[in-house]
Amino acid sequence: MASIKKLEMAKVLSNDSRIQFTKSCFGLVQHAVYTPTNSRLQAFQDEYATDKGELLKQLLACPSDKLEAFVKSHAAPEKAAMGPARLEGCISEDHQFAALQLLGYSDFDYRPLTEVKTYEGRDAEIISSYLS
Repeated sequence: MASIKKLEMAKVLSNDSRIQFTKSCFGLVQHAVYTPTNSRLQAFQDEYATDKGELLKQLLACPSDKLEAFVKSHAAPEKAAMGPARLEGCISEDHQFAALQLLGYSDFDYRPLTEVKTYEGRDAEIISSYLS
């Protein structure tokens, strides 16, 4: 499990009014909460092969009204131990919020290939189910 603060999207999430950061254990542990449902966010960083990265890029570009059809017509991408595509994200424990960003490996570092894409409600449930 990744730390939200170490994700490329950390600044975007910290500026999102739907996300609240709370500290516990004398300020040593920080949690992010999706405030509409008071559900904690779980961060992740998964790597993929190039072809799976292209599939994820298409997924993130998919409009909301076509998201369910896209997911049904494409098998979930298999993760790789190491790969040139990295999907970073946060999904709320209740699956009502998701934020995703695709990064590509270039010049010895991962760099954003997409903007941060956020999903709520049914779309977040679809994304959560597809990626788990």
